[in-house]
Amino acid sequence: MFRDALNAPARTADAIQTLFFGGFLSLLALAFPLGWLAAVATVPLSVLALPLAVLPSLLLRGYYVRTMQAGFERRDAAPSFVQWSGLVRDGVRSYVVAFVYLLPVVTLWLLVAATAIPVQLRGVAGDAGGSLIAISAALSAVVSVLYLPLFAYLYPAALVSYAATGRLGAAFSPRTVGRVLVDREYATGWLLASGLLSVVVFVGLPLSLFLVGVVAVFYLQTVVYSVYGRAARTALATELDDGRPKPETPRREPEAAAAVQVGRSVASTGGRLEVTVPVDNPDDAERTSPREPTDDALTTDDALTADDALTTDETTE
Repeated sequence: MFRDALNAPARTADAIQTLFFGGFLSLLALAFPLGWLAAVATVPLSVLALPLAVLPSLLLRGYYVRTMQAGFERRDAAPSFVQWSGLVRDGVRSYVVAFVYLLPVVTLWLLVAATAIPVQLRGVAGDAGGSLIAISAALSAVVSVLYLPLFAYLYPAALVSYAATGRLGAAFSPRTVGRVLVDREYATGWLLASGLLSVVVFVGLPLSLFLVGVVAVFYLQTVVYSVYGRAARTALATELDDGRPKPETPRREPEAAAAVQVGRSVASTGGRLEVTVPVDNPDDAERTSPREPTDDALTTDDALTADDALTTDETTE
């Protein structure tokens, strides 16, 4: 699993272009938001440039989602930067997943802010109010620190559930995500990916000042998301098999052979018509159904007798 993921970025059809473009996007994903904030501080109308500021980040996040999908499908190579509209869509959805799973922490800090603003503006309770704000902020910080490791384990499982199924609802399904979380292979892959992320933070980011460092960061992050996809293969394959509708075999009535339908298998035996009817079971013998001749039809033997009589009369005359 780890070796295949480590080699996947280098096996891309346009590996060099993909690596350099991904590294360039990684640089822009950091520079554009900072530049946008500085522009908004001086020119408020610059807030309208927000879509442009987040575009590199959306493309990058969408690429990582596609990398997860490739890893889940056990492809040898990482994907290329194609179909940008799909990359942007997946990038937006990846941020939606992250926001939902960070909502408990966000809600907690919003409550702290909602308490602190009236206290500061109105001077409620004096020093006691300040102490209340400090305690609330400290508790919120502790809860956030404790929740972040859980989020780090939960978020990739939710994101790979979306990448594998293509359904955003799968990222929030307790059944789907729960199967990934308790899977031993996913836990192993998550530990490997966490080790690579540590290398990115402590080695890759300091080297990001140089172009080669940015490319190295992108390469390692691609490997990380490929590991996530490959590690969730067992759990999500079971989920997809359970959710896939079983095909129903259509029931068809036995149909007579074409020779019977056009009358070619109708035989005449001693003034009686016999129709051969094929049966579905080849071990059974062919069944014949006798039919009595009708008044409107002459059997073959009767026709021959009439012809002989006519010939004898003509000879006598």
